[in-house]
Amino acid sequence: MAVKGDCCFETGTWGRKDCGCSKMAEKSEGLALKQRRRQLESNFITDANDGMSLVEVIIALAIMSIVLFAALQLVLSGTRMYTKTSESVDAQTEAQLLESQLDNLIVDAECSVYACESSDPAAPVTDAVSGFSADAYIKVFNTSLAYYIAWDRTEAKVYYLEKNVTDGSVEELSDAEKSGFSNWYLMGESVTVFSPDSSHIGEKQRLVTIKIQVVKGQVHYETIQNISLRNNVLESNNPDEIYPDDDVDRGETITEVQISPRTPAINRGSSVEFHAIVKSGGSTAASQEVDWKVNGAVSAGTTISSTGVLTVAPDESAAVITVTATAKGTDVYGQTSVVVPMISSVLVTTGEMTPPAGGRCYFTAQVAGLNLNAESREVLWSVEPVVSGASISADGVLSISSGVTPGTVITVRATVRVTASDVSPVYGECTVTVGEAGSGGPHITTETGSNQITRGGGTTLHVSGESRNVIWSIIDDDGLGDKISIDPATGQITTARDIDFTKDYSITVKAVPAGGTSAEAVVQTIVLPKVSVTFEQTEPYTIPAGTIGRIPFKLEGLAATGLELSVSSTPSFSSQSGTFMYCTGSELVIVAGESMGEQELSVTVSLIDNATVRSTVIINVVN
Repeated sequence: MAVKGDCCFETGTWGRKDCGCSKMAEKSEGLALKQRRRQLESNFITDANDGMSLVEVIIALAIMSIVLFAALQLVLSGTRMYTKTSESVDAQTEAQLLESQLDNLIVDAECSVYACESSDPAAPVTDAVSGFSADAYIKVFNTSLAYYIAWDRTEAKVYYLEKNVTDGSVEELSDAEKSGFSNWYLMGESVTVFSPDSSHIGEKQRLVTIKIQVVKGQVHYETIQNISLRNNVLESNNPDEIYPDDDVDRGETITEVQISPRTPAINRGSSVEFHAIVKSGGSTAASQEVDWKVNGAVSAGTTISSTGVLTVAPDESAAVITVTATAKGTDVYGQTSVVVPMISSVLVTTGEMTPPAGGRCYFTAQVAGLNLNAESREVLWSVEPVVSGASISADGVLSISSGVTPGTVITVRATVRVTASDVSPVYGECTVTVGEAGSGGPHITTETGSNQITRGGGTTLHVSGESRNVIWSIIDDDGLGDKISIDPATGQITTARDIDFTKDYSITVKAVPAGGTSAEAVVQTIVLPKVSVTFEQTEPYTIPAGTIGRIPFKLEGLAATGLELSVSSTPSFSSQSGTFMYCTGSELVIVAGESMGEQELSVTVSLIDNATVRSTVIINVVN
């Protein structure tokens, strides 16, 4: 039996509206489309309800883990840094507080300081006098109080105890104070190292050294404290030595003798009066009698009177002399050092080697030596031998009358004033030859006699052999422009400081006599040298400990005070007790501490704002 669909294919009626097969096909196709749409909608709803896939979840978790790990590391790093910084601050603060307390108890010790440390970390040392035990201790004896400072290694703590002193007898410790530290006062904690040393207490130095280490968490802070005692004390743990039982009752214990002035500079042939103050504790003693003594002098003429007047002989060759004052009836004394300027030479210079007859020229003198002060640099000017018509003023201006014969040789001498009365005075000379009156025309010099000027300063120019007023001007400033100027009336030339330090400049100046013509003008070149600093000698200098050394240097090209110069040394002088250095405009001043001992210092002087301008000298400190 043929189906209807087959008939439709056979008759060609497929798709016609009046064909039953066509209608069935259309209906079937519509149902298929609807089913397909429902299937797609169902899949969409299913996918939406399913959420993220497993892969996506794993990726998201990985990213979150990385971010959280990085954040955690940042937090942990900040926490560690804060903890370490906090521990470091705590350790330093603890050590500084302990150092401050130790300094307060020890620095003003009046009678004795004694320190002891156990050589065995497992066995504390017992003080034979008072009976307490500690891993290390310091005992400070005064006239009315005694301090005991003790360190317990196990507890890492430092304690102290205060006891009265009556008639030279120290109050005894109680049994509880001897057996432990529960009745002691706490000075410091977390102290893992406490190593005191009193062996440096002696005649030349009075120093107590304490090594301290404080531990806070992971931070170890270590420091060495040097306490320079103010008084002459013993290093003793024996009360009989510290508080001698004399038959004569003085009613007071002499603890110190102070001498003034401290470390003065005294020229040979001069005298200075010293004063002594005898102290009992913090008060002035009833008796002020002392015995004076001088040590270190070479000349027998260097003496000190019973009233403290020191006279340094003209032939004294010692650079350092020690003055001692001892309180009568005791062994308590005070000392001070006296430095004697040692003058080695005088350099005399002038900027005019052939001054004309009827003219004048200017001289300068540079005194070299050790321990020089202002007085030892003063010179007396003279013409040697005397030349008729030639004279020199007190400030080194040589005047030559017009009647002096050209070709005459004039020797100008500068004698160090403090040596003028010596058998062999120290002096320097400079020789000039008189030229024809007006020969070569007058010359221009500075007020120092040279043809150099400096940055940041001023100097007055002079015309030698010219008695009339002159009008000044600069005709070639070598590119300096407004950084240099001259006063037309006075010849005062002024320069700025901020001129290239590394370059030499040549400035041409002109002086025209008032009422004169241009033909009478004096033209000359003035030099502005590059900036440099040099010491007068290249050989090492020697300075005794406990003295003041003055080492001259020359700063060229710059007008500067000591405030513009810095000083450094190797090894660092800042670590040397009682030692410091500074500069004036022409001297390196070294105050060498008494406790320095023998050592070699390499000292450098440089400009603060330009360290390339510098010079180094070797200084040997000797005892």
